[in-house]
Amino acid sequence: MLQKLLHYRWFRGSKVLALGAFGITLLPQMALLGLSYVHALTYERNELQSIASLSARQMTSLIRAAEITLKDLETYFSQDRLNDARHLQLLQRTVYRDPRFREIGVVNEAGALYLTSLGFIEPPILLQDRARLDLSKKELQILGPLTTQVMQERSLVLALPTQGQGEINILVDPILLSHWLEINGLELGPDGYIAFVRTADQEIIDGAGQLPREGNILSAQPARDRLQLSQSLDDIGVTIVVNVSRAWILRDWRSFFQLGVPIALLSSSLMALAAGHFVALKAQMEQDLRKAIASDELELYYQPILDIETEQCVGAEALIRWQHATRGLLLPDAFIPLTEKTKLIVKIGEWVIKQVLQTQADLLKKNPHLYISVNLSPVQITSEAHSKRILSLLTTHPEIAPHLLFEITENVLVEDAQMHIPEALASIRACGAKLALDDFGSGYCGINYLSKLNVDYLKIDRKFVSGSDVTAQTATVLEGIIDLGNRLQMTVVAEGVETEAQRQTLIKKGVRYGQGYLWSRPMPAHEFALFVADSSPL
Repeated sequence: MLQKLLHYRWFRGSKVLALGAFGITLLPQMALLGLSYVHALTYERNELQSIASLSARQMTSLIRAAEITLKDLETYFSQDRLNDARHLQLLQRTVYRDPRFREIGVVNEAGALYLTSLGFIEPPILLQDRARLDLSKKELQILGPLTTQVMQERSLVLALPTQGQGEINILVDPILLSHWLEINGLELGPDGYIAFVRTADQEIIDGAGQLPREGNILSAQPARDRLQLSQSLDDIGVTIVVNVSRAWILRDWRSFFQLGVPIALLSSSLMALAAGHFVALKAQMEQDLRKAIASDELELYYQPILDIETEQCVGAEALIRWQHATRGLLLPDAFIPLTEKTKLIVKIGEWVIKQVLQTQADLLKKNPHLYISVNLSPVQITSEAHSKRILSLLTTHPEIAPHLLFEITENVLVEDAQMHIPEALASIRACGAKLALDDFGSGYCGINYLSKLNVDYLKIDRKFVSGSDVTAQTATVLEGIIDLGNRLQMTVVAEGVETEAQRQTLIKKGVRYGQGYLWSRPMPAHEFALFVADSSPL
């Protein structure tokens, strides 16, 4: 094929042009290889730095929690009689509350351990010198890891001297430090490592990977063929060191280099075409969405929420739909992410609330018990200006606000950047509306967030109720979620109820409310009004 092409007259007369085209395509590839080399180093450096920063935050959190706990215990012990059974109960409660703490021990002035959360030790055990802190320093000190004499397990010791020259210490399982790294998918190569180092004596506390044995990890100059990053936590005396080989960092780049310029050119062209197509679609979608808002193409559907025992409709969740001119009816997953990135969600959110207020005004005339829940996007409540728009709508309809329920996903609550969210939610609640935590169990929200925000409703994620993912383990988690909601005096609502068997199971477990295809799919407002009328008691 190539030989036939070379004999074509038009090709033989265009050798210069062909060579020029070859050179033009070669230069970008060489530039691409150079940029990819720099990118590989920069990207891996940033990834390692983010792991070090995350580990630093987690380590600081652990030390601060231990310091506060130890100081509280030291104050309590100094004001009360020694060897009191109340001390034992206090230690047991402290260990139970924070799973990061393996054990808490109290050492007397003679250096003997006489009390742990497991009980009083008779006779007290005299600690070895290496297991004791420096009594001349009055701050929290990190010892170990070392094998403790009572538990006979390797532990990291966080110790604080007491006024009587004794000490109180907390034991932490060293595996916790490496666990922080594993849960973030850390990859360091065959000879890389990340180490938690005590800054004062350069002792390696723990880490992951091929940890060095030398004691000069901080002062030694790293080899030229290796990349080393460090982050010092001066306030707690710990330095985090990350060290990997450049060969491992560049492993993917070398494979790319060996594949050759022609293949790289082809893949880059395909990616450019795909990216251009994606950008064009996104731009068109954004343009269509702006037109949809202006031309009233958006519509609200309502999925009923019922008392699962009496099957009386008590409310509904408002779900937005887009009747696209060419693509038909679109569900939120197809366009809501775009509205959040472009901040169009603020305008759409206002529209949703206005529609719900209008619908509620009609429904409440015949159904005073009915409530409507509205999903809130993080964009709507992360700034004071945006949240004030919601408050303005609620204050103008004070009679309807108590019949509104605003749903937020639990992951939103624990984002460090979302500092305005608790204040915004409190203001919404002050207007009379209620709050619900949606898809509970799918994220990582803690109990303390629930108690601080005064959430009224807890909506159980559908994966614990229906579908192929329901197992004995998820059933146990479901029971825990229900118990948690009851203990915090929240109304529990189960999502995704699809069968009568699931309904009966939820009734047995004490869940009162639910929504799902067992009763109805989302429907337009006029159909929902008929549904409410049919489900109302005679």
